[in-house]
Amino acid sequence: MNMVTLYPLQLDSFAPLFVVGFAVLFIFIILISFIKRYKRCPSDRILVVYGKVGTGNSAKCIHGGASFIWPVIQDYRYLDLTPISIDVNLQDALSKQNIRVSVPAQFTVGVSNKPAIMLAAAERLLGLDQPSIRALAHDIIMGQMRLVIANMDLFFQGPLKKWLDKDKAKDIYHGLHVVTLETAFVVRTFFFVIFGITIVFSSLASWQVVGVSALCLAVIYVIRFIILRVSIGTDILPQLFIAPRGLITVLLFYAIPPEAQVSGFSEGIILFIIIGTSLIMTGAMIADKKRAGKSIDKANAIPIGDMKWKAPEL
Repeated sequence: MNMVTLYPLQLDSFAPLFVVGFAVLFIFIILISFIKRYKRCPSDRILVVYGKVGTGNSAKCIHGGASFIWPVIQDYRYLDLTPISIDVNLQDALSKQNIRVSVPAQFTVGVSNKPAIMLAAAERLLGLDQPSIRALAHDIIMGQMRLVIANMDLFFQGPLKKWLDKDKAKDIYHGLHVVTLETAFVVRTFFFVIFGITIVFSSLASWQVVGVSALCLAVIYVIRFIILRVSIGTDILPQLFIAPRGLITVLLFYAIPPEAQVSGFSEGIILFIIIGTSLIMTGAMIADKKRAGKSIDKANAIPIGDMKWKAPEL
């Protein structure tokens, strides 16, 4: 009967092969990773490299070339160069001279491949989809149209003057004014809604909040009284009470850096100041209108002649 003898496997003899195999595999993985991090830029796009670019700029823009993107410290995105067509139509716009005109316009916008413009586009448009870019360009064009229309005599000079029809162009002013008013209303509403959400309504019942608010109102009107008394004189009504606090107060409150904020300060104080100044201004305007009406009635009742007259006291 044949006997089979088993010998123990000698691993020491295969150790160099394992080391070489792992080294080759590691080098292959590193090589593949480096190849994947080498990005080429097509002709209709801009390769934007951001992170630690080492040029003193916020990003490095490449058009029609390639760049190696270092792992961890750098990343990349593409910016499309495809032109976008935008329709900007002003219908029945009213100009400063009360003439209504319709101004249909179409603009084609795109990103240039000049270095300065590519960098500006990367800082402002990177990460935005095409509808967002279209909306942003629409708002910018509307703003520039307002500027041109408001200064038509400045822009249309020399040979360009024959292309300017002032009677029709003046109709645009009112339409742009309405757009501006509606936009301002939406912005104010948004910030006041956000401000209302942050208010703890239980703080409005605090006597400390009411007291601090009253003290702030008193300081506002005392300072205003001193300034008006020195600059204008004795006739400071109703200007003294026309000091409403509104959106700017809310924006300044939110702009206070954390290190400058006072602990325990309640948002209810801001709300009381806004409401208080608005009510005081409303009451002052109503009272001034009554005073003006009494003065006119008294003046009409006096026969024509010369006399020393003083506005009646309320």
